[in-house]
Amino acid sequence: MILQKNGAENKENIRIAFIYTMGEYVVPQLINKYSLSPECHNVTFSFTQGTSLTLLQELKAGKVDLAICSYIADEPDIDFIPVIQQELVVVTAKDHPLARLYEHEVDLVETIHYPYIYFSENSGLRPFIDNVFMQQKLVPEIACYVDEDTAMAGLVSIDYGIAIMPRITALSYYNVHILKIKNTIPPRYIYLATMKDKGLSPALESFKNVVIHDSQKIC
Repeated sequence: MILQKNGAENKENIRIAFIYTMGEYVVPQLINKYSLSPECHNVTFSFTQGTSLTLLQELKAGKVDLAICSYIADEPDIDFIPVIQQELVVVTAKDHPLARLYEHEVDLVETIHYPYIYFSENSGLRPFIDNVFMQQKLVPEIACYVDEDTAMAGLVSIDYGIAIMPRITALSYYNVHILKIKNTIPPRYIYLATMKDKGLSPALESFKNVVIHDSQKIC
């Protein structure tokens, strides 16, 4: 999906791509922060949402200037800079047995007997969560696959399965129970992705700096 803020033809257009969870709060706040800078005076924005794989294809095709997304391996032409660290949590329906047994945190071994709603191969989070289960030597039973977090939260809320997903603000809108993961797992990062061989205009460089320095503060 692409949205554009209209402006005069002589204004520079910055084309931003981002995964769905960044659209609710983070990206709007970054735009608001950037709007306070002098460089924003002659700038308009276009916005593209999608999965990390799709966004990086758009970036490589020159259709967007930068992407806020998951890290994807084997992309030697793309520069990935970590900008946000996200906590991963176990999410269940409010009346799920795990919600009754555990109030605050759970070991992943206790979850393995229940079917999981799992990120599809289109999601940049899929390899990361695959690796989490591999490190714990656990094999989840998969109830279904989804591309993005809000679909996952909705299905969890009706007890179609449980899930491991980022602790996002939108979870507060769903009838779900959130559990911290007791196991030691690697940190999950959201990255700013740009093409290594492409120069940036002063306005785009200024916005890039806002993303790098302010994304974690906004979260």
